Amino acid sequence: MSLPCRTILAIACISLLLASSAAGQAFQETTTTAGISIPPSAAAYLGRGACWGDFDGDGDQDLIFPVGGTLPVLYYRNDGAGSFTDTTGAAGLGASPDKPHACIAGDMDNDGDLDVFLAVQYEPNRLYINDGSGSFTDEAAARGVAAAVTNAFTASLGDYDRDGWVDLYVGNYVSAAGVGEANQLFRNLGNGYFTDVTATAGVGNTGLCFTGIFHDYDDDGWPDIFVGNDKGWYPGQQPDTTYRNNGNGTFTNVGAAINTQFAIGAMGADFTDAFNDGGWDIFVSNTSAGHLFHVWNPNTMQYDELAVTYGVQANIEGWAVNWLDYDNDGWQDLYVVHSFLGNHMYRNPGPGGGPWTNMAPSLGCEIGNSTKYSSAIADYDNDGNVDILVPRPSNPGVLLRNTLNGGSWIRIVLQGTTSNRSGIGAKVSVSVGTVTTSQTLRTGQGYLGGHDLRLHYGLGAATVADEVRVTWPSGQTQVLNGLAANQDHLIIEPSLAVSAMPIPGLSINLVINSPMEPSASFATGLSASTTTGFPIGDGRFIPIDMGALLTLTTTPGNFIMPAPNGTLDATGLGSILLTVPPIPSLTGLTVYAAAAIGNPSAPLGISSILGPTRITVQ
Repeated sequence: MSLPCRTILAIACISLLLASSAAGQAFQETTTTAGISIPPSAAAYLGRGACWGDFDGDGDQDLIFPVGGTLPVLYYRNDGAGSFTDTTGAAGLGASPDKPHACIAGDMDNDGDLDVFLAVQYEPNRLYINDGSGSFTDEAAARGVAAAVTNAFTASLGDYDRDGWVDLYVGNYVSAAGVGEANQLFRNLGNGYFTDVTATAGVGNTGLCFTGIFHDYDDDGWPDIFVGNDKGWYPGQQPDTTYRNNGNGTFTNVGAAINTQFAIGAMGADFTDAFNDGGWDIFVSNTSAGHLFHVWNPNTMQYDELAVTYGVQANIEGWAVNWLDYDNDGWQDLYVVHSFLGNHMYRNPGPGGGPWTNMAPSLGCEIGNSTKYSSAIADYDNDGNVDILVPRPSNPGVLLRNTLNGGSWIRIVLQGTTSNRSGIGAKVSVSVGTVTTSQTLRTGQGYLGGHDLRLHYGLGAATVADEVRVTWPSGQTQVLNGLAANQDHLIIEPSLAVSAMPIPGLSINLVINSPMEPSASFATGLSASTTTGFPIGDGRFIPIDMGALLTLTTTPGNFIMPAPNGTLDATGLGSILLTVPPIPSLTGLTVYAAAAIGNPSAPLGISSILGPTRITVQ
């Protein structure tokens, strides 16, 4: 049958318009051109995770993807020019579990490379230890996280006890017998070996957990845990909740008290400072009943539920959610994956406020009416625009390259010393003029995905970040000024340590190491306690208490630390001589050291605050 000429002409015009529209969209599918192939898997159940990370240490984001159905766990090495090479055979990741779920990266053993945890349904979980070159060995059983066979869906890393090692929270769904399984908290004992402390910590929620993330909602420095549960309205099931970290290895359920206890069908969750006002806001995806947007209210110290107010409830079944600044304007936007309908990208309107607009149709990141659940966010081509990977269970995965070329940007790469090596849990605030954007380096956010561990900030039209302030998991703070736009900046945590524990009558060195601050001046002091510390006036605290010992040891010429002040050398190293009086009864005495590093351009002239460092006389 032939078509009329005008019909053919109309079809041609429509096709041309569609092609023109697609060509002008910011997000372009580059799966094939980038050299990635993510096959479907009939065995996949409610999605599969994918994990970004610089696994070979060459500065760009590689990709690990557990396909499912016993196919190989894929490893794509980033060649550095926006393309990938399939090096699965050399990676040592082996065959995929039948039903893989969350896939996240972090330096479990603090050896300087990224390891990978894979949550698995009805098979042992996996912990792939990296040898530094992007070659892995599954050591889950030996390191204590294989666990009993569970239905693990979600996983998140965070240093809940602040000992400098990342711990692991695993959210379980329902057992093979059809009953809810308790979530698990694994404490890192050091060097990436774990023990299950769920019972003593009090975080064994038995809801149908799809999302669980470390999240310091009250900003007290101790990572709390948000848990999102499916089917919370069913008899016998558990609603969403938050566990507050008590700072002593235990947690308290405060979901009702802070208004995060909702009986919904929670699937994914992520948090950020959405309004650049200093509060941590949480978005939770839900069924067609509507998503939730928990906005922090500092006046009530609770969350206000404002999804309807901002027009982001959607009333579509949603799964992965991710905060990201797709247009680099300095305000975090929101990407929501919908299982059967188009995904949404809500543009944050910024200081003007008002409803958030879904820009996905015009941006090209809807991905149509195909089944999809998870997402993984990274700037895979290092062009300063955040890209999106969406694995799909029944169709090939989709890689979307962001070509918007909006405002300037800056990316922060963290390296912990006293804190965990990856810097997971650090709060980083970037200021341009009067606008401050804050993020926490987190893992396990969204749903099943492992994301770029470099923190990305849009700067708008600015050419520098006026101030970058890091609050490390250890509690130490660091301020850097005038960092140039459109590049990565490695920030290394300063440290304060002793050369040895002191003995009465002998001397040791109090050693400061701050590679970011060569030739800077510094001051030190000792205190008998760390109960409250004392503020310096800009929101920061010296982490030791005022008292007679501090007054004494900060006075030049004193008999314990005669020269408490000094200057770092060209590499950022400095030391102070500390002498314990020759009094045997001082054995067992514990004191605490702190240091402040000076920089005239920093707030109040103080760029870094170090400590407290515990010193016990032997």
